[in-house]
Amino acid sequence: MNYLECITKYYPNVFVTCQGDVNTYADIQWAAGDPIPTQAELDIKIFTYLKSAKIEELSEACQADIMAGFNSMALGTLHRYDSHEEDQLNLIGTVTKTAPTPAALDGTSYLYASREIINGVEQPKTYLMHTHAQLRQVLDDGATYKLMELVKFNTKKMEVLAMTTVAELDTVIWVD
Repeated sequence: MNYLECITKYYPNVFVTCQGDVNTYADIQWAAGDPIPTQAELDIKIFTYLKSAKIEELSEACQADIMAGFNSMALGTLHRYDSHEEDQLNLIGTVTKTAPTPAALDGTSYLYASREIINGVEQPKTYLMHTHAQLRQVLDDGATYKLMELVKFNTKKMEVLAMTTVAELDTVIWVD
């Protein structure tokens, strides 16, 4: 965000023109309306906006990683499970459906979709029989993965909130 964009966004009663570089305060000229805010006021608004934009960028990256799926060894070999919101609800429902009952003390089994990972290569999605215990492990692995991503996001968010320069903001990136 530059000075011209900042004034337009946050000061609707200030009308200005630019006689040069929109990133140079001295090049912004008052045209009409309320007085031009000071450079310090605009710098604070711009920096606050940039912090918010960085946090939003990190939030979107975190959400994308969560939705991209997670790995589990519940079946004895490495498998990848989908984790969009609907997938998470389906998994919870399947764990509930297969839960132990007086007639089935260990619970029941059910077909559930996953992709086996062989030599680091994700295979096509197949439906494999999972016991209740295996489904419970998949659910636990997914919850652990999601929590790790959310903690990572929160840590980065707190770093951004503590920053005092634009250069610092540029150093914060989301890495898998």
